[in-house]
Amino acid sequence: MKIEKRTEHPASLRKTQRIPGVIYGKGIKPIPIQADDKEFRDTYKTFGKTKSFKVKLDNKTHQVFIKDVQTDVMNPKTILSFDFLKVEHGNLIKNKVPVRIHGREAMEKFNGIVVTGATEVEVEYSVDKGIDFIDIDVTNCHLGDVIHVRDLRLPDGVKAVEDEGKLLLSIIEAKRGVSEVEIVTEAQPAETPEPETQPHTDQHHHS
Repeated sequence: MKIEKRTEHPASLRKTQRIPGVIYGKGIKPIPIQADDKEFRDTYKTFGKTKSFKVKLDNKTHQVFIKDVQTDVMNPKTILSFDFLKVEHGNLIKNKVPVRIHGREAMEKFNGIVVTGATEVEVEYSVDKGIDFIDIDVTNCHLGDVIHVRDLRLPDGVKAVEDEGKLLLSIIEAKRGVSEVEIVTEAQPAETPEPETQPHTDQHHHS
C-alpha cells in the first residue's frame, strides 16, 4: 500500500477521495500521512486490525498494523482518519480478536441454543503472524456446556492475555415462544463491566 506525507488540510483530502492519517511506532516519530480512500478500504478489509502489512513512504518500506480508524458518527461508512502503528520483525503485539462460532445447527437435535458471552478475546502474538478470528466449534457440545477463555485451542504462538475464566458461550435449552435475543438477555447475569485498558474510538464495523 502506498502512503504519502500529508500536504493538505484533512477536509480538502476527503473531497478528493483521500483519507488523512498518522504513522507512529518503533523508530519513527509521528508523521501525518494521507492515503487513497479505496486503497485504504481494500487494505482494511484484507488485514483488519489484527494482521500486519507493508506500506511505502518516501521510498522506505514499513511494517504496520491498522491501530485505529475514526468514522463519522452520523455516517459510519465515512472514514475520517486512521492510525498506522509501525512494528518490527519479531515484535509481540496485543490485539482484541473476534470470536467466531461454528456448528450452531447441531444444537437443534436437543432443542439447544448458543448463548454468547464475550465476543472477542485479547491475545498476544508475533507481528509476523496474523489471526482473523478465534474459532469455536460447538458441534459436539451438549446442554449445560460452557466454554471459557481457558478452553480455547489457540494457534501456535498465540496466547490469551485476559482472565481465563471469562465466559465465551453456554448451551441452554430453548424456550418455546421466546426469541433468542430474549433468552440471551435472561441468561446473562448482570456484571460490572471491566474497565478498558486503552481507549477504543473505532466505531467502524468490520464487514
